[in-house]
Amino acid sequence: MDYLWWAYSPQKFYEADFSMWDSSLSRPCGELTDLLDELDCFSWKSSPCHSSPCLEVSLRREERTVINPRLRFAAIFLPLLRVLRLLLEQRGCEPALGETRDLSIREFRELCSCLLHYLARLDRLSGMSVALLREEQLERELRQGCFGTCARELFDQLAPERRKLVVRYLRQQEEAKGRHLYFREAVKAIFPQAGLFFYDTDAIFLLYLPQRENQADGDCLKLLRVLFFEATARLQVYWEYPFGIIGRKPTMRLNGMRLYAKRKEA
Repeated sequence: MDYLWWAYSPQKFYEADFSMWDSSLSRPCGELTDLLDELDCFSWKSSPCHSSPCLEVSLRREERTVINPRLRFAAIFLPLLRVLRLLLEQRGCEPALGETRDLSIREFRELCSCLLHYLARLDRLSGMSVALLREEQLERELRQGCFGTCARELFDQLAPERRKLVVRYLRQQEEAKGRHLYFREAVKAIFPQAGLFFYDTDAIFLLYLPQRENQADGDCLKLLRVLFFEATARLQVYWEYPFGIIGRKPTMRLNGMRLYAKRKEA
């Protein structure tokens, strides 16, 4: 799950979305339902982006993040909704009712954004571990090209779950201070069915991926080699059809294999 504190930036506008609280999946308490009805908050559904009842963050862009505050912050925002109702009642006696109503809602959104900024910073200080903070920093460094232009371009193309795995093992490799490279762990995490072997006669690593070669997985593997693989080592990759290891029947494919003596997995 993507949380409020992740990729925090002071320049972002954090929008608290209440429209989905009317859904059958996530109906709030009776008082809050009545408040939302009175404030006509469901008219906010005209906005093109809304949060999910099951997620804390449903949209994250450079300038705007949409938050569902119900999951963790309902007790904080309920009093604010009460205040907004009072503001609307007080301004309802003024001449331009529509303008004052819209103004109050805009002010309320600004207040919610300020509050969510505070909550995000509080999360970072008290709700995050040192490891998560370092992983966030490593992700920024990858995106900024600190590991090279090639690594930045390949990292940007990864799916979000793969990006998280890459920064996790990059952080662990950093903590090992050069004593251990996490190529095997990263490959097994991203490609669970992969087989990695070391053939010491030719001093070469053999990697078998039981799937057809494709651009996305090939680029991902290229990134893993850049970040985790020993620069002087050699790697031979076999896609779909395995190389043959004498003594391991699943790898034996007549007329479609290269034979190696039986070795331990890397």
